[in-house]
This record gives sequence, structure tokens and C-alpha cells, in this order.
Amino acid sequence: MEAKNRFLFEFLEGTKQFCIPIYQRNYSWNKKQWLQLWNDILSISKDENRDSHFFGSIACSPMKISPGFSHWFVVDGQQRLTTITLLFSALRDYLAAENSDYSAPKPDEIQNRYLCNPFKTGDERRKLLLRRNDDEYLSMIVDKSTDFIDHDSLLYKAYKFFLQQLEKERNINDVYDGINRLIIVDVTIDPKDNPQLIFESLNSTGVPLEQSDLVRNFMLMGLTVAQQDSCYTKYWYQIERVYQGAPQDAVSNFLRAYICLKLRRARGIPFNQIYNEFRNNFNRIKGERNLESVLEEMLRWARYHAQFSQAKKNKHALYRLNQVLPEAVVLVMVLLICKCELNTLTDDDFVKALGLLESYSFRRMVTGITRGSYWSNLARLAFNLDRNAPHRSLQVRLNWWTGKFRFPSDKEFKESLVQFDAYSFRRVRYMLDALENYETKEPQDTSNYTIEHVLPQSRNLRPEWQKMLGENSSDIQERCVHRLGNLTLTGYNPELSNKSFEQKKTMDGGFRDSPIRLNKFIAKQDFWTDKEINVRSNNLSEQAKLRWPRPEVTKNMNNSELEIRNRRRRDNSDISKVEMDNFARLLFAEIRKEILSWSDEARTIYEINLTKQQISYHVGPLFFAEVIPRRKRLAILLPIPHDKAKALSNKCIDLSRYSFIPSSKFFRICKTLISFEDKSDLSTALELLSRSFQQQKEKC
Repeated sequence: MEAKNRFLFEFLEGTKQFCIPIYQRNYSWNKKQWLQLWNDILSISKDENRDSHFFGSIACSPMKISPGFSHWFVVDGQQRLTTITLLFSALRDYLAAENSDYSAPKPDEIQNRYLCNPFKTGDERRKLLLRRNDDEYLSMIVDKSTDFIDHDSLLYKAYKFFLQQLEKERNINDVYDGINRLIIVDVTIDPKDNPQLIFESLNSTGVPLEQSDLVRNFMLMGLTVAQQDSCYTKYWYQIERVYQGAPQDAVSNFLRAYICLKLRRARGIPFNQIYNEFRNNFNRIKGERNLESVLEEMLRWARYHAQFSQAKKNKHALYRLNQVLPEAVVLVMVLLICKCELNTLTDDDFVKALGLLESYSFRRMVTGITRGSYWSNLARLAFNLDRNAPHRSLQVRLNWWTGKFRFPSDKEFKESLVQFDAYSFRRVRYMLDALENYETKEPQDTSNYTIEHVLPQSRNLRPEWQKMLGENSSDIQERCVHRLGNLTLTGYNPELSNKSFEQKKTMDGGFRDSPIRLNKFIAKQDFWTDKEINVRSNNLSEQAKLRWPRPEVTKNMNNSELEIRNRRRRDNSDISKVEMDNFARLLFAEIRKEILSWSDEARTIYEINLTKQQISYHVGPLFFAEVIPRRKRLAILLPIPHDKAKALSNKCIDLSRYSFIPSSKFFRICKTLISFEDKSDLSTALELLSRSFQQQKEKC
């Protein structure tokens, strides 16, 4: 790599052409950067003590160098180079329109020195070639044919900005003098250099690159021009089209989910580290595949990601889930892989799976359970999902979650719905819309409706309301006004206002006229007191239990998932890494050989070590023993009742007297502990292990 300071005009002069690689982003400088450049030019032109002003670096790699003409790939500096081209175009057109006597070059001189190669034709005529739509717009500006240009393009806006500044400034000699004092660091990249590393080190000014820009450049920069064109057009451009109209960081957010899924990484990647994670782990992501295979997979998975992250209202299940649980993005991608690639998830079960996740999130919101580490937990669930039976696997694993990550019970959910302040609930509109449209083939578009308090929330209740509520009207209003049973949807909120209950029912647009199903119960009531509000709250909460159901898990479903988990854990276990002294290892060898001999075609025994301090044994889906090495002995924990174990040996310890056992992973489901200290205890230990094994085997 060679770097040297050069004046910008010197860098542009000569018969040469600069090509922006197809993988580079579109022109992205805006008024902030245009104004900064303009002010710098005027400032330097008026400062007699400064001969130059640093404009930044432009790094180029030679494409083809021939006598009298050179082609260069622009690795870094395309925004500067494009902007100065637009400024020269504006200066040329301003001078042509003014037709005044300035010391600045004539319009044709600017065209032939800085914008075009006058003795070349076709693609070699212009000095700067952009890629994608930008080049079409730049060509129109350089060729002075802007009649049909898109006036919303940043290129045209920049050109017009500089034209307007020139018209305001009037002193064109100062402008041209300032441009002549701009210097750059001209970086020439040797073909042996790593252009990506140079690009990363130089790209520190202007508009920051998106993480997706860095990933795209990393993947395409080392390819030939033909390969770059092919891979960009077939894959990366299609990824960008998937997110057309989405927020600017949408592709970067997809890449974060993609990396997590490929690397089975449950922790969220900080946004500014997405590129580093991708680059540092690219060989793991790529594996034995070629680059095109990776890009093809990325395009497929981007479509899955966008179906969820950019879900539209007409995609009801995906849209609703995204509203309440956007952290489920990796899990939804896995479900879509099962549905679209593996064909292990039907369309109906896919919708049911989304609904189950929606129920999980919504129930937790209503019951006030903290969101916690949703991203991490849902990502782990995605990694562990049985892709051969994803719907069953999802139901069972959600049902397994306890504590702060639990799926709230029907009782817990209903009690919260009946008692909580529904009006202050941030998902109240979503809740009322879902209840309104539950199990109907003619869903209502409620987007133009507003929330109505049947019992008004105004402190100044009308006499009719006070009489209906009785002497405790203020207390009843304060207690019930924001309850679920008092809320509904209407298109006539201003008209209903604080009117009496009878007026709200019978007026034009009132509850008796309403097509909204939520209003049917209200329209049938003669009174509206705390009694009716409580009845409606209970009715709606019963409906909510059906609308946001818990998973329905059978014994067979649970056992199937347990056995799959045991099989995976066994395959990832290495018993040789369990820490124990030589004496304990001899004792362990005696019982291990016997335990493993009990496995048969009907029931597999799984030997698992979750840590370096314990080994557990399972028959099919069910646990039957845990072995914990101690100094010169083994502690064996069993799920059989202590009174039955004690009949075989007085050495058995009742675990109900203990709050924990060090190193144990299954203490909470064990009832008996026996200490295996000598070979003389072997027969007793094996008898207890055999009984525990037979007990669990019969349950399978």
C-alpha cells in the first residue's frame, strides 16, 4: 500500500476512470456533509495563511492500467468522490448560465478535466462510474440531461444544493480557489494487500456505515468483478429488496439474528459488534460451503426474518406476535425453516405455534411478570426445538418453564384480568381488538375506533349515574371505571361522552345500534353498576382464557420431548471429564457397567453429565439415578421413597431433611441418598439402583 498527499484537482486530472464496486452502498451523504464541505471551501479560500485543507482519504485498487488510460476500483472515499463530482457539475452549469468573466475554468474545461475523458467513448467516457440506480442519476447530471431525473434522489438534491449555494455566493473565484486547495491522501492498494482491512481503517468520517454495509463489503470485496456482479445481483441486492421501505438498520438486524442462529448464540449481539462477530466467525458460518451457498441461505433466511420483523396487518398471526413479542424473531425463523424447508410444520400448526407464543407474552404482560431475558430464553428454545416435530416441541418446552419465565396459569391470568387497571394497560387496544375478533369469519377493522368507558371516568357524574350507582357512587366509580368489564370500543366516543346509561344505549350510534360484538352484553342490560361490570369482566376473562390459551401437553408429548432432550445431552456428554479420585473411579466403574447392561431395545438408558461433578441416568424420558463423586466414595441420589429404600439398607438417608445437596442437578426430584464407600456396599447399591430403574421403566 502506498499513500501520499495530493491536491484533489491533480488526483482527478488525466485520462482515468474510477469505478465504485457493486457491493458498495449507495450515495448517502446529506445536507450536513454537503454544508460542511461548502463551508470548508469558503473558509480556506478566504484564509491567506492556509495553502490547503484536508478533505479526507481516497483509497483505490488498480483494475486495469494501460498506456494513456487507467481504471481504478474505489475501495474507500466514494462519498467524497461522488460529492466533488456533483459540485463540479453544479459549478459547470452555473458558469454556463451566468456567462460571466471569472478566473475559474470555463464550463467545457470543467467537463473535460474533472468530469469526463474527452477522447473516450461509451463506458470509458465518464471519470466516475457508480453502481445501481445511482449511476443512472449521475450520468444524467454529468450529461446535463436532468429532465427525467428523480428529484428525490440524494444525488440530485446534492447537485441542486451546490447550485443554490453558488447562486448565493456569487464570488465564484473564491469557490474555485477553495476547491483547488483541497488535498486528499491518495491511497494506492497493492493487489497483495487486504482491501477490507484498509477499508475498515480508513472509513471513519462522513456518514457511518451500517453494520450490513461492512458485512456486504467483507463478503464481496475479494471476488473478481464478474463474481461481485453475479453475487450482488443474485443475492445481496435481493436481500436489500426484501427490506425495501423498512428502517435503515433492518438488514443489520437480520444479520444479528442470522449470526445468533448459525452460532447457536443465546445472548444478543450488541448492534455495533454485528460485523465483528460475523467476520470473526465467518469460517464457522461458512463451513465447507462456497460463498454462493452462504449467500443463498442468507437470502432465504432474510425472507423468513422479514416476514416477522416487517409483518403487515394482513399477515394477522405474524403481525400480532411481532406487536407483543418482537424478541421471538430467531424462534420464528426456525419455525419458518421447519415449515418451508423441512416440511415438518403445517400451515395450521405454524399459526397455532405463533398463537401460543402470543399467548405466552400476553399472559405475562397481564399478570405483571417481568419480561426478563426474553431474547436469550427464546433463542435457546429455538436452538433446542425438535425440528422433526416443532409444534409439539414448542408446547412442551413452554410448559416446562417455571419461576420468572413461567407460562401463567388460567387462574393467575383470570384473576389479573378481572382486577387490573385495564385502561392503563399499554396493550389495551390490542386486547380489545383481539377479543372483538375472536372466532369470527367477519373480523372488524377496529383501527378507527376509540376506547369507551361505559361508566364515565369524569369526576362530575351526572345525577342519573349517581342514582343508578347508589350512595357509594364515587367509590364504585373509582374502583370499577378502568376495569376490563367497563371498557369497550366505539366509533361514537364524542357523542357518547358522559351521557346517562340509557342515552348511551338508545341514541343513534349507541350500544343497541352497534355492530361491535363487545357491545352486545352492554346493550342488553337495564342497569350499569359494579355488579354488571364484574359480570362482564368475568365473561371477558373467560373468553380471554380461550383466546390466549396455555399449551395442552399430554403425557406422551412430554415423554417424547424428554427423551429427545436426554438423547441430545447424552451425545454431548463426556463421562471421562467427570472429576473423581482413583478410588471413587473404581467404585464408579463397578456400578456403571451394571447400569448400562440394563438397556434394551424397548428402553434406552441415557448416561449424561451436565457438569464435571455429577452423572445422571435416565430410562427413556425418566430420570432414575444421579451419581456424585466424593472423596473416596460415591453419593447416589434416587427418586424412590425413603421408607422403601430403608428396608434394604439402614445407610439410606431421607433427603426431605435437606435443603440442597452440593453438585446435584436432580436433588428436587430425589427422595433417597445412599453413600457407596466400599465394594462391600456394591450389592446394596445395585439393588437400590435396579429398583429405581424398574420403578421408572414401568412409568414410561
